[in-house]
Amino acid sequence: MEPRRALKLAVGVVADRARWPESMPGGLDWGAGILGQYAAVAAWTDGRDWLEVVRREIEERVGELEPLLAEHLPGVRYHRPSASYLAWLDCRGLGLGDDPAAAFLERGRVLLSSGPAFGPGGAGFARLNIGTSPELMAEAVRRMALAV
Repeated sequence: MEPRRALKLAVGVVADRARWPESMPGGLDWGAGILGQYAAVAAWTDGRDWLEVVRREIEERVGELEPLLAEHLPGVRYHRPSASYLAWLDCRGLGLGDDPAAAFLERGRVLLSSGPAFGPGGAGFARLNIGTSPELMAEAVRRMALAV
């Protein structure tokens, strides 16, 4: 499978500039590339059909993740996200400690976001990006099961 490429650009809509955290990495200049800027304009003006396809694909991944977890990682609890391609996984039942993402990386060779990085309530959790192909998501879950 050919790897997908990304264009460097992030967009934030700030309603109240006074509440914008000054401690954000890099301040307000995160070095967006010119190609990312052109892609953003194209997406906002002509991207509705593409967005609908992406939304359908993400909803498919969400539906596919639940049976994968039930089969390979029945100790993981997961609640469907309301609007995200990021799955917040409750791994406390696996006995992998406060940072299960570290175990998944070391033993399964899968990089997830560490739950504790999101604050004290993140202990025992990990975040999985499911904005990918069904094959890659299934492979990630199978590798995560190797860590248990």
